[in-house]
Amino acid sequence: MHREKRNIYSCRGITDTWDLHFQEKSYPLYDILLQNMIYTHDADPNRVYLLGFSAGGDGVYQILPRMADRFAAGNMSSGHPNGVSLLNLANCPISIQAGIRDYYSRSAKRSVRAAEFEKTLTGYSKYYDLGYEHKVLIHETY
Repeated sequence: MHREKRNIYSCRGITDTWDLHFQEKSYPLYDILLQNMIYTHDADPNRVYLLGFSAGGDGVYQILPRMADRFAAGNMSSGHPNGVSLLNLANCPISIQAGIRDYYSRSAKRSVRAAEFEKTLTGYSKYYDLGYEHKVLIHETY
């Protein structure tokens, strides 16, 4: 049986601050990282996925819409969108996951934002009559 070799790389960001995924200087860094993986490690540019949990989920919300042409899909888990627009995800599938009790404060309930994005992305798909493939999962905990 042949096993495909897979390398997984991650990058914290250009700063070590809470808003590192909001820094405009970060996006060229991510672009260069992707280019280097394609050239030096023969990564398939059509099979690059962005995954993040918690602060990494914040990053998925920020990076994926800004660089949608660079990713095959993204998975955001337990992040906060911080006012991001998902309008640019017409051709980039996204999975959004949050726990039913996942929140920082009453105004920052991640599960509520995820449910709102379900409606938003479905609305975009109907309005523009294309894409916006998505799956939103709100996990119950006991």
